[in-house]
Amino acid sequence: MNAQLFRAGWLASCLAGPWLASSAQQAATPAPRQLEATLFLSHTQFDNGPGIAATSKNGVRLGELAYAPQPNQRYWVRYDNGLSLDNADLARRNATAATTYLGGFVHYLGRYTTRLELGQRKLPGGGAQNILGGEQVIFFADGYNAKAGVWLGRRDDGRTERVFHAGLGIPLTKALRFEPTLFHSRSGVVGEKQSRGLLAAEYAFDAGQRLGGGVSFGRAYTAAEDHAVRGVSLTGSTPFAGRYRAHLFLSREEPGLGRTSTVFAVGLTRAWKE
Repeated sequence: MNAQLFRAGWLASCLAGPWLASSAQQAATPAPRQLEATLFLSHTQFDNGPGIAATSKNGVRLGELAYAPQPNQRYWVRYDNGLSLDNADLARRNATAATTYLGGFVHYLGRYTTRLELGQRKLPGGGAQNILGGEQVIFFADGYNAKAGVWLGRRDDGRTERVFHAGLGIPLTKALRFEPTLFHSRSGVVGEKQSRGLLAAEYAFDAGQRLGGGVSFGRAYTAAEDHAVRGVSLTGSTPFAGRYRAHLFLSREEPGLGRTSTVFAVGLTRAWKE
């Protein structure tokens, strides 16, 4: 999958992660309804390869308004501008390719969580891409889980981008989780595909702080060549002042051919409880 989708998925999991991780334990526990507003600002630095000047892009990366009527449900509308910031060509042309999502997840029957999203991306030049995404998580005893999901993006020109993933959640301790995941993507162009593995972990502190990171590695293919792709990411968040949570996201991608992109993003979530 490309770096933009990879980072978007990681940030979305950071926002929903505390709910997904705890929904199985909290589903039967009464809790107040909660509304959350989140905003991420981002800086991306591009190293475009030998002989090409480095470039950068700043802007709003993500905005989300989410509502949780009870602990086992969460619904959201999300603005994702990551592609505009992380694609070197779009950043150089100051072009926008933002996506708006409407989605939610429900935890049910004590061991299942289903997430669905619908979205539309405005492409440079006036085109559009209609998006459908989903994930199914199954929880097992002792904190283990398995997940599988798909992301489909149908463009006006008839091309469909596809991303598939499957992974495991493995509790190493009460606070530390290990989450290996496999991804496979196809761009809709003949011969273009990518396979990638992610080894991620997250530590949840008793006071509510969360610290995570991971490394990804794989191979990208075109009709003419193939090359290695690598990445590393770090995430962190901490609650403060009762109703706020601060977020930090760092990521470095090596998409091949001597190019790299580095992202530094900060975010803030404000919660209102009824």
